[in-house]
Amino acid sequence: MSIFNSNDYARGHADGFAAGQAGKDKDYGRMGLSAKFVLYGPKALNTYTQGYNAGYYLGISVRALGKCAQENMSAPEKQQMKNTNGVSFNNYHIAMQIGIDGQLDLLEQMKSFLNNINSQFEEMMQVQTNFLNGLESEGLDLKILDRCQDYLSEKRDSLNKVIAIISDEEVPYIEQIIRHLEETPR
Repeated sequence: MSIFNSNDYARGHADGFAAGQAGKDKDYGRMGLSAKFVLYGPKALNTYTQGYNAGYYLGISVRALGKCAQENMSAPEKQQMKNTNGVSFNNYHIAMQIGIDGQLDLLEQMKSFLNNINSQFEEMMQVQTNFLNGLESEGLDLKILDRCQDYLSEKRDSLNKVIAIISDEEVPYIEQIIRHLEETPR
């Protein structure tokens, strides 16, 4: 966990999933128990809440499908499906299927998140350009304006590198994992 960004989605998702799978009511009590909350305030709380809600519903689904599978098996089937560890193969298969579907959902969310970050970076660069244009039209001293333009140009180059890495490496890698999981037999 890096505290250098405001995203607390993963912690929220883990807390929500645990509560949903345990059959507990929603409880956002751990929401503010993070260094990210201290540093970033509402941004961290919002991402925690989004993650918690997604994890909670996934946890409830896993719990419900597990119960459904057990209820629909006859006693001989339950006995036949037991392996040497006492774990039902059928329940394991259902958990694996839910796990794959959950993984696909999380990977799609990650892909969407990365694409959203790229859009935000591009929007931020446009706002900076508009800001510089506004300073120029207001008659800002040319030396100061040149320094601002040089500074923002360096930052823009860095952001463009990050955007390229996300677009050219991160998103295609996630898409590759998604294709692999979609081809996994269930």
